[in-house]
Parts: sequence; structure tokens; C-alpha cells
Amino acid sequence: IWDRESQNQIGNTAEFALNVLPSNNAPIFSFVPSQPYTVLQNSRTTSIGTFITALAPGPEAADDEDRQQVWLTVSGTPVEFFAQQPVLTSTSSTTSKLDFTIADNKYGTATIHVTAHDDGGTVRRGVNQRTQTFTVNVQQVNAAPTFDLSQTTITENENQFPVGRTVSALVRSITSGPYEAVSGPTAQTVSLTVASTNSELYSTAPSVNAQGDLSYTVKADAFGSATLTITATDNGS
Repeated sequence: IWDRESQNQIGNTAEFALNVLPSNNAPIFSFVPSQPYTVLQNSRTTSIGTFITALAPGPEAADDEDRQQVWLTVSGTPVEFFAQQPVLTSTSSTTSKLDFTIADNKYGTATIHVTAHDDGGTVRRGVNQRTQTFTVNVQQVNAAPTFDLSQTTITENENQFPVGRTVSALVRSITSGPYEAVSGPTAQTVSLTVASTNSELYSTAPSVNAQGDLSYTVKADAFGSATLTITATDNGS
């Protein structure tokens, strides 16, 4: 560089090349359903027809990645929540469906982890995978209470119990359900009722208390047979 007035050289210039080398962008995808995704307890296999969409090896502007291969892997946690781990099935080059099965009697929150991979490598700080999580809410449903009977046939003689009879613990092992809480704020209560055929047999109809004791009185000089049906009901919704 010359100064015109003094004719002195006051500067110099040089050229150099700037090369911006490409590096791999992480693949991209989106979930279609909103989160959390709710399924009912004991609903068995759940299928979501379009679960993944917009699967691509990188952002749209990264046109140098068009030829990359991209694939998905999936897993579910906690592992014990799943009778069948999540499975993704490709339905097009950009979409996939999801199938999974929640284990019997499980409820609470499960997480599905989906990772997209491409074959673009990791040189020059490239990124060849992206993981996103999807939350599933397994909603508890009320289960029927359970019990069993200490005996299924009661026999007595005519006029054997003139003031009535109590069969202790006829109903036993009473629970509000196979997976309901037995204590705390969510614990349920169970009530027992009994109905009988041949109501003319009794002077005092059968009843059953919370402990499972059956009481009744047969009329004087009466005999015959009756079928008693015991029903357990809980206060769950």
C-alpha cells in the first residue's frame, strides 16, 4: 500500500483461504402424541399408529447429509413396568408406529427412550445420534375385592340352633383387590353382604359382618336347603 503524497510504502496485503469443513449434524425427529400419554392399568398392548414423524438425518438446511442412513432404537423404563418392551416399526421413511405392553397390575409413570442414529460419523465434533424421552402415565383402575370361604357347605339338624347360629370366619382373606393399597390415604374399605334363596327357611335372615362371620336363625321345625351368595364391595371408584 502506497501513500500518494509521500510515495512511501505504508502497508502490505496478503490473501489466505478459509475452508469451513462440514461436520455431521444430529438426526432429528418429533413425537406425534402429546405427553404424558395415558393408558389404563391392565390395558395390555398399546399401539400408536403414528408415533414418530419428521425423521431425518439432520436439519433441512444441512443438505450435505441427504444421503445418510438413519435408524431408530427404543427402550422403556422401569424395565419391570413392561411385559413387552416398546417396539418401533417404520411406516415410511420419516414415520414409525409404536407398540408396547404394560405388565399386569402396574401403574404410575413409565418412560420411553427413543434414539435416532445416522451413519455420518463423529469426526470434526460431529454428532451422529439424538435421544428424546416420551412419558407414559399408567392410570390405576379399581380392581374387584377378593375373598375366599372357609367352607362351601353348612349342615345342621332341624332345631339344632334354636337361638341362632354364627359361623365364625366363613369369609376370609378379604382384600380390596390384588394390587390396592392396604393402608394410607388410598386404602379402600370392603363391605360384605349376603343374600339367600328360600327365605321362608329363616326366622332371622343371614347376615355377615366385616370380619366374615355369618349369622342366621332357622325357623323352629323348619328344614330344607338354601343357596347363599356373598358379595364383597369396596369403595374404590
